[in-house]
Amino acid sequence: MKKAIGAGVLDSGLTSLASLLVFLYAQSVFGDPRELGFFSLFMTSILLGATLVRELIFIPAQKKVLDLDSPQRLILVPRMIGLGLRTATMTGLTVLVATFLVSFEPSSRGILVPFTITAYLAAITLPAQEHSRRMLHLAGFHGSAAFVAATQLILAIGILVGASVLDLPADWVPFSTIALARLLSLGIALGIVTVKKRRMLERDNQAITRSADALTFRQLVRDGRWLVGGAGLVTATNMATVAIVGSIAGYQAAGYAEAARIFASPIQVLGVGLNNALSRRVLAAGRSRDKEVATRVVRVTWLILGVVAVLYGVAVTGAGSIEIVRQRFPVAYEIRGLIAIWVFTFAVVSAALPRRSELIGADHEPSLLHVNVWAAVVQTVSAVALGFVGVTNLAIGSAARPLALGVQGLTNTIGFGRKSKTLHSGSD
Repeated sequence: MKKAIGAGVLDSGLTSLASLLVFLYAQSVFGDPRELGFFSLFMTSILLGATLVRELIFIPAQKKVLDLDSPQRLILVPRMIGLGLRTATMTGLTVLVATFLVSFEPSSRGILVPFTITAYLAAITLPAQEHSRRMLHLAGFHGSAAFVAATQLILAIGILVGASVLDLPADWVPFSTIALARLLSLGIALGIVTVKKRRMLERDNQAITRSADALTFRQLVRDGRWLVGGAGLVTATNMATVAIVGSIAGYQAAGYAEAARIFASPIQVLGVGLNNALSRRVLAAGRSRDKEVATRVVRVTWLILGVVAVLYGVAVTGAGSIEIVRQRFPVAYEIRGLIAIWVFTFAVVSAALPRRSELIGADHEPSLLHVNVWAAVVQTVSAVALGFVGVTNLAIGSAARPLALGVQGLTNTIGFGRKSKTLHSGSD
């Protein structure tokens, strides 16, 4: 487990840094908080599209290969990626929702076309590359997954430097960087998969055939409908929260929230990276009803999240006292304590992931949807209430989004924990 955790932390750290660089670029070129608010809405639309294809295709596909030996799980990765990319061309249209909502703001006219086109491309490539890394983890090749993340980081740096040197239009750069870095590093991942497949001399062809036959669009959608209903609802609610805060408290408040979120985002990526690295164990634990293994993964995840969140939170919050940092990123540190709220929120949201994976492994997707519905309700109510307070208090309005998301994350963490207890008690 230590090797998987180490590689998972490295994977998530490199991925986080790549994302952070893109977000910092956006913050440096979009000085108006309202522009950052628009950027935030498009980013959540990308995540919504990515969530739909991940829950509808990729996670059910991962379950289909659990019965194969770990290395053999890579054999069907190209097939999975093909299905996912084709699906993503449709789910990526979620960016049009952001285009529609932002179009009502007069100051957004210049960014609509570049944001829409490049965000759509990012929505297609992001989930496929993430899946390729997760499958490398699932197959036991944790170092290879980290290498793909490192490649993505190098590509992102190169693209951003090139865009700055060539003085390319800023509106086209952030989401294009995400799309290109993910696409090119996906190619590296598929190259690694191809090489490793050739080294597999002995294969259980019958088991592989069964798994391959199960990897059809119809079968995966049937298996993933509960997942997409739950996770899709949560991600759609996140996007709605940005729109709610922007429409009630103003996109200036949404922009301050986005600027602070950027600095706290490494905690979110860490949570996803840990879940990717440990998913092999926790999915299997859910399938075999192994309470001890599942609980161990949860405790390790929570311990790492807690320690890193505290240390990182202190460091990134304290950086606001450095004059050059405040001058370079004034919007992020304008609302005192906002970054710390985001750090805590992302830690709480990430804490729910291992129990979620356990329930997926146990085929308890309907119970996930039940919890997600309650989480979406409390998040929406919180966003509306805090948004109205934010009309007269900019600090509360700016904190509305992370606080509402934190309530959602806490609801999921508690809810999934209770469903896990039911799972092991056998009462259902």
